[in-house]
Amino acid sequence: MYSICFTIAGVIFSILLFVLYNFKSNLKLLENKIYYGIIVTTIISGLIEIYSFILVRTSIFVNSVLYLFSLKSLFLCFLVWIYLFTIYTVIVTINLKNKDYSRYRLAIIISTIVFIIVSKIQWTLSDSSSKCIFAIPFLADA
Repeated sequence: MYSICFTIAGVIFSILLFVLYNFKSNLKLLENKIYYGIIVTTIISGLIEIYSFILVRTSIFVNSVLYLFSLKSLFLCFLVWIYLFTIYTVIVTINLKNKDYSRYRLAIIISTIVFIIVSKIQWTLSDSSSKCIFAIPFLADA
């Protein structure tokens, strides 16, 4: 039970940050919009992680549709978070340095292409196999 406490605290902190950010923020700047997306993605991924923990604690079958969907959704949320964080870092760096934009534009394009490819691969992997590719090995053998 103690392993989920950190996630619950993180979701509560993220919700508080979301509420405070909505009252104080001006969402006209691109950096603010991306940061808002990072906060929302953090809340959603925390809630999905809590849901997955509840599924595991209730002894759900590893190849269950609910379990696989929650793991794929959690992985997709992590990918979205990493993508948004990469874009946020590049945009903040561009605004601080005001130098050559072509190199940063290339970084955004490459990260977007990698994000799209990994997302498509992740959602199209076969679920019909006898072992779940996302499962913890000792749970898949049980």
